[in-house]
Amino acid sequence: MIERNSFPLWLISITLIPDPVVLDLVAPSWTWVGDETIRRRRVWFSSVRVMVFGLVVRYKWDTNEKHLKPETGLLQLCAALKVFANLRPATVLPQLVDASTWKREVAEGVDLMVVRELTGGG
Repeated sequence: MIERNSFPLWLISITLIPDPVVLDLVAPSWTWVGDETIRRRRVWFSSVRVMVFGLVVRYKWDTNEKHLKPETGLLQLCAALKVFANLRPATVLPQLVDASTWKREVAEGVDLMVVRELTGGG
């Protein structure tokens, strides 16, 4: 743990598994941890300042019943954590300015944050 401005910063390691073959191997072992786990961890969740998590949705899961779809678990997790928005940074890297369909003077220096609310839905 590192102390910075009296706020603890935890160093974590994140492993990404983007390979679809590997994803198919680990996906059957995924399961919704359930409301009980969320309830027991609520104190820990409330002390967290930033949480990064992701969701991989594959077309093959579209035929699952609603309660077995990955996005259902994500929505339940967001509701339990009282998370109602995604923050999505958007920048244009200098190396890619000329690859943009935007004019150079528009694309150059773009640095913005898109806030996507999660309160809607069906």
